[in-house]
Amino acid sequence: MAYEPHDARAVANLILAKAKQRGKSLTLMQLIKLVYLCHGWSWAMLGRPMVKGSVQAWQYGPVYPEVYSAFKEFGSNPISAPARSRFSGAIYEEAFDNDENELIEAVLDAYGDLHAFQLSNMMHRPGTPWTNAYNANGAYSDIDEREIRQHYEALRDARASS
Repeated sequence: MAYEPHDARAVANLILAKAKQRGKSLTLMQLIKLVYLCHGWSWAMLGRPMVKGSVQAWQYGPVYPEVYSAFKEFGSNPISAPARSRFSGAIYEEAFDNDENELIEAVLDAYGDLHAFQLSNMMHRPGTPWTNAYNANGAYSDIDEREIRQHYEALRDARASS
């Protein structure tokens, strides 16, 4: 069976559900960063993207515009409902395999307790895919998928050798 990356809103909804099971609530800024981290670590650990479509370099870090649009009504408050289709009202849900579920759990373990600005600061370090895209092409530019993959593979390799 061929692997297909997921809609970013379905990834976001699964992250929200897993966080809720842990008794955690997330803001939009945290959620967007966690979707991006799942995508990057999916490249490094599973050798494939988790999210289909492009991620953009916005002022406070990487953003999937469709995730932002789906949850912007919550502003800086905790998100209290899943993303739904504007047209059908259906919740964005997709099937995730065991490896993907484990990876999302691991991302929540590693990053789920960080404040939105801590997550943003991580993305803003020199040499990150966000920094490179933002500095080269400005706000709202696409972040190069190859750079995301290379960045997270380098992080994986650095952790393995330490």
